[in-house]
Amino acid sequence: MNSTRTLKSIIAILLVGLSISVILNIQNQIGEDLCVDYSQYNPSTLETGLIGDMVSTYKNNQLNAMNASMGHSETNSLTFDLETIDKFLFHIKKGVEANSKDFKNEKLGLRIYYAAYPQDMSQYTDLNDLMNNTTTQQYAKKLTMVMIPIRENDKNEIVDFNPFEFDTYEDGLPKYQKPEDLTGTNSKDTSPEALKPVMSITVSNTQNKVAQNHGNLFPPYPDTGAAF
Repeated sequence: MNSTRTLKSIIAILLVGLSISVILNIQNQIGEDLCVDYSQYNPSTLETGLIGDMVSTYKNNQLNAMNASMGHSETNSLTFDLETIDKFLFHIKKGVEANSKDFKNEKLGLRIYYAAYPQDMSQYTDLNDLMNNTTTQQYAKKLTMVMIPIRENDKNEIVDFNPFEFDTYEDGLPKYQKPEDLTGTNSKDTSPEALKPVMSITVSNTQNKVAQNHGNLFPPYPDTGAAF
């Protein structure tokens, strides 16, 4: 009787150990797939003078033109903390790893859309945290950007996609078009298509589970410490 109990105990311990080993191996495999070592590549650089010329060209042309036409001081830089970027890229890769037929050979990237905050930001729950900021109105109509995950599909086309929705991998996200009766107005589109969340990252004080929205615009925030 005692030998039977001992044998059962040994088997139970082995099974628990095996389970832990499998879990750790899976976690290690995910870590290896998502965290690639690029130490053999040199970091990308540009000459200081080139950056200075490029920033000055923007300020003297596009920025001056926007300031004159918009009637307010437009954005001249955006900032993100590195952790926010890391989290966003991590979840893109996690989604692709779970849905892709050939994860290791995926060609992924980000498309950066030039954008501007809506004039009436109070209509958008994704901007709730920003709405609690006393400088809210300083964001209205300000230039910003939105980054969307992209991949190269089987037809060698670059498409916007949602890493967690396999249906978007080949044909991309559905093309959004604001209803004609709302075009040119400040009214929010409340259709199901418009309310569907898309994995993205932009600049505001808001952060939720789907979109990573965290960072600052300069102005309204001071750009103390900016080198260009």
